[in-house]
Amino acid sequence: MSHFLLLFVIYISFISLGLPDSMLGTAWPLMHTDLNIGVSVAGLVGTVVSIGTVISSLLYSRNAYRIRTEVLTFISILMTAISLLLFSISTSFFVFLPIAILLGLGAGAVDASLNNYVSQHYKSNVMGFLHAFWGIGTMVAPLLFSHLFSNGVSWRTGYFSIGLFQILISIIVFSSFPLWKKEKGEIYKEDAGEERTKIRIKDVKGVIPAMLSFFTYSAVEQTMMLWAPTFLVFSRNLSSSIAASTGGMLFFGITVGRLATGLFSDKFRPKTLIRTGEILIFVGILMLLFLSEELIWIAIFVYGLGCAPIYPMLVYQTAEIFPAQQSSFVLGLEMAASYVSVALMPNLFGFIGERISLSLLPLFVLIFLILNIISVTSVLKKRSK
Repeated sequence: MSHFLLLFVIYISFISLGLPDSMLGTAWPLMHTDLNIGVSVAGLVGTVVSIGTVISSLLYSRNAYRIRTEVLTFISILMTAISLLLFSISTSFFVFLPIAILLGLGAGAVDASLNNYVSQHYKSNVMGFLHAFWGIGTMVAPLLFSHLFSNGVSWRTGYFSIGLFQILISIIVFSSFPLWKKEKGEIYKEDAGEERTKIRIKDVKGVIPAMLSFFTYSAVEQTMMLWAPTFLVFSRNLSSSIAASTGGMLFFGITVGRLATGLFSDKFRPKTLIRTGEILIFVGILMLLFLSEELIWIAIFVYGLGCAPIYPMLVYQTAEIFPAQQSSFVLGLEMAASYVSVALMPNLFGFIGERISLSLLPLFVLIFLILNIISVTSVLKKRSK
């Protein structure tokens, strides 16, 4: 019974990770007017959040054995809760930036710690479901803000409400501490932290391709997440309202796909699921180019389905490919590479799209899809040796 209760807590914790990820984009049309700043500044806030996640991911790679997973998860969720509550009462954009760092620090730590814990203690289907709960979290915020905005309620109420919900989740995690101690296999040695700091990137064979696989995948996923609605408006002539709802099909596709990943990961190898995802992304890119405006939502949905299995299966592969004493170190670096990509690649495409053409979005993500296939192939070769 304790095993299932702990799994419930882990899944709830990953919902908390997904909640903030879609909040900024959803609330920004009202936030920027309230704060009297330009629309484009949203990219800066997102970049600052990503800097925080990179820092926490790198710190995790050095301190994973010094802090128990449940303690780190509790602290991280509490940090995100505090940052959301501070967002809700902030009246100056300059106050937003340090709060955004705090949000990123919390998100990166819980992401790395729970992914590492699940990859070491559970089967691959649990990893698939874990990331499906992240998708559920990303879908909650847009629904909540849509309801609030339609009733004339401020974005601040939305941030405050979700901040309180995060505090509730942190209390649940804190109450679950005895459950974690009953789980077998967690390694906590008194000298593990000292041993941990001696691991260097050059000592871990295959870590660079592993980091590149996360970097390139995040470029494929996050660039489409940010720019799909704008691409649909300016390149496919959809109205802004239809483009917004059509762009939301990406989150829906990812969530459905990750639920399917959880169901079928026991029947198929992670390699097969990753390759299937890459094929579906390629099909989605082709559909973006050739489907009519009425059917373009199918392309976005298929693209999301393709994204679904890649990230969780790459995480799961880390524990299988790298030795136990290296896996948390490598995972922290992979997470950092992912968040560096989140900070840079969507902004890079924005620069290209503004100066050349937004219609280059399919080509941009196709290039990174090809690079992802190459880097993943190199990682999988390490496993076969």
